Amino acid sequence: MGGGVDRKLRESQLKTVMTRSGDIFIPLDQRVAIGNAQSNSIFVSIHFNDSPRRVIHGFETYYYSSASFDLAQRIQKHLVTIPGAVNRGVHRASFRVLRNSVYPSVLVECGFLSNRSDRNEAGSEVSRERLADKIAEAIVEERFGSGVYHAPSVVAEGPYLVPPKLCPP
Repeated sequence: MGGGVDRKLRESQLKTVMTRSGDIFIPLDQRVAIGNAQSNSIFVSIHFNDSPRRVIHGFETYYYSSASFDLAQRIQKHLVTIPGAVNRGVHRASFRVLRNSVYPSVLVECGFLSNRSDRNEAGSEVSRERLADKIAEAIVEERFGSGVYHAPSVVAEGPYLVPPKLCPP
């Protein structure tokens, strides 16, 4: 997920720094330190949630400081435009990566892997691209205002995304 957001932000001419590029654990304090070392940054932590109650599903975005509230609201607003999205809201939380960040920071839960429908969406490349696009759009809007972000035009063919320049006219 993070790689898709990273790519889309770079395409929008934003400098990005990933705290990790693979499925390896980086201590939370180290993640915060990486973010805090970047001047005038935005810290976005992207996850899929889990719950013992399999019926729970949907998107939720967390923030800690008031400086992060607008970013959290903007990301959530964009996520819930996805057809069939369930809005679980924006919540204040004292997560370490949010609490210890000196710049605006949010934690985005992109669904529940314990829910069959959300898990299937998380496993779909097309769905992950859509999530990445919505998160990137919100971040670009936060930095530059509405109307600046231009989503890449893609045509879905089967399970693959094909850039339109490769499609026959």
